[in-house]
Amino acid sequence: MTNIQNILKDSNYSLSIFKQKFVDELEKKITIKNDKPYIECLIREKKIILKPEEVVRHMIINHDLHNHDGELPDSMAEHFIQWEKREKLSFWE
Repeated sequence: MTNIQNILKDSNYSLSIFKQKFVDELEKKITIKNDKPYIECLIREKKIILKPEEVVRHMIINHDLHNHDGELPDSMAEHFIQWEKREKLSFWE
């Protein structure tokens, strides 16, 4: 089981909407410290513990950076996840 699969296993999130190459890139960036997965946050520019929501945020941010000429609207990933929760939708299963 990959680090990402392990992080998402007890959540409602799935990465099926993302291209596999981006999932693989994320997997390569994960480091383990004290049995916890960490990644360098693209926005905060510091190491963060990689929880299911952080995996999805990172994938959305990475997608936007690769598909919008490196431009990233402020808090786009956060707004998307909050909207999804507020509307009681799930794009992840």
